[in-house]
Amino acid sequence: MFESNSPPTRAEQAAALALVQQTKGEWRRTAEVIEASRSALRIIDGDWTGFEPVDVTESTLVRSVDRDELAKYEEMIGAYEERGVRLLTVLDADYPKNLRLVYNRPPFLWVWC
Repeated sequence: MFESNSPPTRAEQAAALALVQQTKGEWRRTAEVIEASRSALRIIDGDWTGFEPVDVTESTLVRSVDRDELAKYEEMIGAYEERGVRLLTVLDADYPKNLRLVYNRPPFLWVWC
């Protein structure tokens, strides 16, 4: 399981939302791929090492997101933050530890602050 010491950037969060939008199947698989890659942006860019514990190359998510979509998601995240709603992804250290252990964990959560 990956936990970053610094919070993901808004661009990283937007990339996670865009990947979930492209998911054709269970979101848990998307959560696994994002977490294993340590970056949703890396998946979109096709930038992985080959040593990830989940085979990113087999994911249907690879190259499925148009980078122009990311601005739309970044804007949406900002609008929610202005209303006191925070986005947590599996890349966040604040993502609930008990959910990390769940087989069918969600790739992201919206949290009212």
